[in-house]
Amino acid sequence: MARLDRASAKEHRHNLRDEDREIMTKVKAMQAKILEVSGVSFKRTNIASKVPKWRLHEIKQRKAKKVKRAEKALVKATKAITAARSTGNIK
Repeated sequence: MARLDRASAKEHRHNLRDEDREIMTKVKAMQAKILEVSGVSFKRTNIASKVPKWRLHEIKQRKAKKVKRAEKALVKATKAITAARSTGNIK
């Protein structure tokens, strides 16, 4: 049952992603049409103008930690792969 639930949740997320993609293409098409008619372009506002400085610093630190974790995981995986290759383990 748990396997079926997990599979159905995965399928549901996949379908939602597809729906989002379809909607975004329609929105972009509407924006292009509006731009064509009015000459006004759509620009994203800068996140730095809305978010306080301390929050930007937190986000920057979190992303830096994420990069460090990924680097450590890469080193660990590389060691495991080299050890497996040296022993002839194909798994």
